[in-house]
Amino acid sequence: MKGTFLCVMACFDPQADEKFDVIRASLKQAGFKGRQSKNLPNHITLGIYKPDMEESLTSRINDLADSTDAISVSLGNIGLFGLRVAFIAPVVNHRLLEIHEALPFSEEPWSPHVTMLIEDDEVIIKALPIIKENFIPFEATISSICLYQFKPTRFILKRELKLIDKI
Repeated sequence: MKGTFLCVMACFDPQADEKFDVIRASLKQAGFKGRQSKNLPNHITLGIYKPDMEESLTSRINDLADSTDAISVSLGNIGLFGLRVAFIAPVVNHRLLEIHEALPFSEEPWSPHVTMLIEDDEVIIKALPIIKENFIPFEATISSICLYQFKPTRFILKRELKLIDKI
C-alpha cells in the first residue's frame, strides 16, 4: 500500500522471538541488512488498512484480546515472495484463520509469514543458505495483537491475548 497505512500484527511469545532473532543475527553477522522495517516485533501481518480505520481497529483488537486465548502455531517452512522476500511461514491452522477473519476485510492479499529479509534477488539467493542453516521448524505462541502505522512508523497498540472466562 502506498502512503500512510495501518497494520494489524499477530506477535509472538519471547521463546519464539529468540528463535527468529537467532536467524536475523546470523544474517546480520554475514553482512545481510535488508530493507525490511527495523525495530518491529516479530509478527505475522493479519491485515493492512487505511489510516481512517484506527479507531475501529483499536476497538476490534481490544474485543479480540478480551475474548481470545493465545494461539499455538507451527512455524514449519522457509518461503519466498519472488526472490525479493525471504520468510518463515506458519502452518495455517483454524485458530490463525479465525483471528484473521475476526478483523475487517483487507483488500491486500493475505499470505501469513514472518519476514526475515527483504533485498534484491542476488542477495536473497546468497542469504538463503544462512536462513536454512539456522532454521529448525518449531512451535510458537501468538501471545498478542499489535497495531502499527507505517509511513511514518508509529506504534499504536499492543494487547496481550487473554484466556476466555469459562465460568
